[in-house]
Amino acid sequence: MEFDAKKFGAKAIAFDRTYSLWQLTRLLGIFALAAGMDGWMFKRTTWYEKGFLISAGLALVYPTLTFDIAGLTLPGIAIFCQKVLRKDPL
Repeated sequence: MEFDAKKFGAKAIAFDRTYSLWQLTRLLGIFALAAGMDGWMFKRTTWYEKGFLISAGLALVYPTLTFDIAGLTLPGIAIFCQKVLRKDPL
């Protein structure tokens, strides 16, 4: 969807940037949801990592700043658990 900035001015540019950010967080949400449902991210996920990823995926699909912050934090915790806490090659 293209917006004509000359026609709508600064409001259109701000809306376009916000809309693009929402699209990016939705895309990350779908990736997190898919990783949680599939059970794999970098290695096989544990039950609590699946919970983090599925919750993050659902939060990132809803376009508000609060849910975006929560949705970006939860996969970070899951990545931390997989990369730092678990050293087993699953």
